[in-house]
Amino acid sequence: MNHPTRESIFRDAAKTMRAAFEDSRNNVPHRGEAGGEGEQIIQRFLLQHLPRRYSATNGFVIDRDDKVSGHTDIIVYDAYNCPVYRTSERGMILPNDNVASVIEVKFQLTTTTLDAAIDKLHELRNLTKTAFPPSPDGTPLGLKETYGVIFAFESDLKPETIMERWRSRLTDRNPLHQSLSLIVILDKGVFTTFVGMPGFGPAPAIIHGPSQHAAGTRVGVMYYDTGEMALDVFLRLLLAHLTFFRHRIDHPGFAFKGSDRVIAINFGEYVGTSEIRYYDPVKVNNVAKGQYVQRLQKAIYDLHRCASKHIESLPAHEMFHGQTIWRGIVEVFEVKDHSTATRCYAWSSLLEHGGEQEQFFAVLQVPPVASAEDAVRAAISRDFDFKPEPGKTYKVMSVALENGQNLLIEADLQFAAGKAFMILEWSSTDIGDVPKVRVEIEPRYLQRSGSPGIDFFYRGQIPIPAVQEAQT
Repeated sequence: MNHPTRESIFRDAAKTMRAAFEDSRNNVPHRGEAGGEGEQIIQRFLLQHLPRRYSATNGFVIDRDDKVSGHTDIIVYDAYNCPVYRTSERGMILPNDNVASVIEVKFQLTTTTLDAAIDKLHELRNLTKTAFPPSPDGTPLGLKETYGVIFAFESDLKPETIMERWRSRLTDRNPLHQSLSLIVILDKGVFTTFVGMPGFGPAPAIIHGPSQHAAGTRVGVMYYDTGEMALDVFLRLLLAHLTFFRHRIDHPGFAFKGSDRVIAINFGEYVGTSEIRYYDPVKVNNVAKGQYVQRLQKAIYDLHRCASKHIESLPAHEMFHGQTIWRGIVEVFEVKDHSTATRCYAWSSLLEHGGEQEQFFAVLQVPPVASAEDAVRAAISRDFDFKPEPGKTYKVMSVALENGQNLLIEADLQFAAGKAFMILEWSSTDIGDVPKVRVEIEPRYLQRSGSPGIDFFYRGQIPIPAVQEAQT
């Protein structure tokens, strides 16, 4: 008789989870409902394996300053000590002081869903928590921070891409130790924060803030190619945090097998015993900005065969029917040895090839272009002579503007009465599916696509909140 092992138990659990995922993907017609099924799969697993002190639900998080999060896929909370303010069909409202972990669940992890999930977890990490009174020797009585996790059932992204996208979302307010801690891709691997002591390799660690480490200690994100054991590693790392959350609990140990394939990127290092210096802080990163400027200068030379010098960065805002269709930063360059222009406006977009390839724009300041806004308008506006087939639905890729963030989306596209509409949501009726939520877009900003499965690229931005109810 074969005795079960930890590996066999979690391998079977992963197979059960994978089967449930495949069933939901194949049999649930609407993506929103399928996403809810994914959350329930993970929630059931946690309820079966977490210590009884903890429970898992979906809902909202409220802090002591009465700030409330958006709806959260899974909240792991201290059920023994947590008051419940209110319940509803969408879950409970839980005090942030009692929330130990939050998990964003994604069926497919793409650059768009990854960026959105990181930003959402940053919002949750920014909620206030009550500080614990110190013990007699001055040390804190346990951990109070929230352990942020992204759990994906599938992803085609390379590990390096995921780690660099993670780094690109970090800010002064949300550096690595105020970011999420773990990304799990079922049956593939896990990404976790690490600490690397001087003279030693990177080791998984929960980084909740600068603590006592030797100068030169490195911090960053590492990838474990765990294969089928990703679910086991996920539970182990989560339990390692729960062990020290306010009160101590038992957990099944931390001695999981490593991997021959480990990828690690250093995000910073300790420069003192209690201070982390991050390499190249994103959005205030002179090195990254310099590299971006160099890429734009190369694009200017390739397009216009002239050298250039960076002068300044200017915001640009293009409107259509009172709605924002493009908003961003345009870099301004002085150009040399050009016959008609002395200035050029340049920027890049990640719209091509699913957001993985940078596309450059470089527009010379020659009439009628006299400003950054003129340059943007000239670059994205083009004659549109396409004749759509009556009643046909096309596929379009665009940048969506939501809560100040740019998100790459794919949507359906229809033409009616000389106008173009992007369909954001469909509704099932007795006569078939009809548009429920749509946004009118400017046809001149459409460009035919050469990418498989995408008919058009839209060169504007789609304001997600400003939607129109379709006429049925």
